[in-house]
Amino acid sequence: MARRKKTAVRRVYSKAKKSYRRSSKSSNPTTLIIPAAVYGAIRAPMAKALDPVLAKIPFGNVADELGLGILSYYAAKKGKGMIKKIGQVGLVVESARVGEVVISGQLMNMGTKAQATAIYNY
Repeated sequence: MARRKKTAVRRVYSKAKKSYRRSSKSSNPTTLIIPAAVYGAIRAPMAKALDPVLAKIPFGNVADELGLGILSYYAAKKGKGMIKKIGQVGLVVESARVGEVVISGQLMNMGTKAQATAIYNY
C-alpha cells in the first residue's frame, strides 16, 4: 500500500474585530450660541475703534467687513478655546455681510464710506 502524503495543517487565524469610536468633538450647533452672542456684543465697539484705520482703506462699503474679517481670521487661526470659536463665528458673520453687499450691488461704491447696513436698520 502506498504511503499517504502528509499535508501541512492549515491554521485558521481570526482577525480581531475592528471597533470604531465616535469623535469626542460634537458638532452641536448650540455650542456656537455663546461665541456668536459675544461676537455680536463686541462687533460694534470693535468697528468703532477701528474706524480711523478702516477709513484709510479704499474699499468703501466693505472696509468694515474686511477689517473685522481679518481680525476674526487671526483669532480663529491663532486663538484657543473660546477665542478660536469667536473668531470662527466672526468669519461667518463677516463673510455673510460681504456676500450681502455683493448681491445687493453696492460693491462698486468704493469711494464712499459704508452707511449702516440693513442688519442695523431694523
